[in-house]
Amino acid sequence: MRLAIARPKLSLGQFNSYRFFSLLMALLLLLISSTFVGSEIGDRFVLGVLFAIVLFAACGAASTRRRERWLAGALALASSIVILSGLLLQMRVIYVPALALFTVYLAYTIHVVLRRMITTTQIDADILCGAAAIYLLLGVAWAVTYWIIYEIDKGSFTAISALGRPPFTFNDFNYYSLSCLTSLGMGDISPINRFARIWTTLETITGNLYIAVLVARLVSLYR
Repeated sequence: MRLAIARPKLSLGQFNSYRFFSLLMALLLLLISSTFVGSEIGDRFVLGVLFAIVLFAACGAASTRRRERWLAGALALASSIVILSGLLLQMRVIYVPALALFTVYLAYTIHVVLRRMITTTQIDADILCGAAAIYLLLGVAWAVTYWIIYEIDKGSFTAISALGRPPFTFNDFNYYSLSCLTSLGMGDISPINRFARIWTTLETITGNLYIAVLVARLVSLYR
């Protein structure tokens, strides 16, 4: 007599249970790995791959239905190819619009995950991962916009002599963005033109409001 052993199947619902955790891990991978990425062609390829990983993780976090996930996945794949091609070929006419599309994609993901955070009535580990992921998404999205501003106007930012060697890289703007988001204000990179200044100020305001409002919302659910 044989005993039938049921094999566990990974359902879409089970995948959805860990989608925010996956996004958080992808963002941490980007933030940590980009520290070691320079401006050589191999480094640009690695950066493009890291962007693609974040795009697909964001696709999983922002999509709950199978059809939506396939559509978002196709858009993520197309965006990844364009970004990677532009970075490798060093063609601003390609990768600057692609980076703008990447930022829009992140903004949509922030909207979807934030709505989930606000409307939830129960907190679990994945919800907490989602709250942390939004914070890092804000930092990455602003870092990419700083990079776009710099590519459009090379005089948008300046730095102290130790860091002031042009050109700035994504790692520099990533560091600058997280410093502004957390209100650390290191001061070794500074915005020059008016738009870069107000955009920096808006990031600092957003970071403080996020901590004050959303974290207070999550804490209130424990009562």
